[in-house]
Amino acid sequence: MTGLVAVSAPTIEELDAAVAAVEQAAIQASCETRRLVGQQAAAFTAAALPLTRPV
Repeated sequence: MTGLVAVSAPTIEELDAAVAAVEQAAIQASCETRRLVGQQAAAFTAAALPLTRPV
């Protein structure tokens, strides 16, 4: 299963803190995370449109 989480903040420092909080929560939930900086469109296509993946 794949899920996408978007994290935003008004400053870089707050963004770093918010990302760290999400990553920590994911670890506690036994989930793997990957940062997709600048790859949101490709990640959305891969996660939300599974019919486009070759079988």
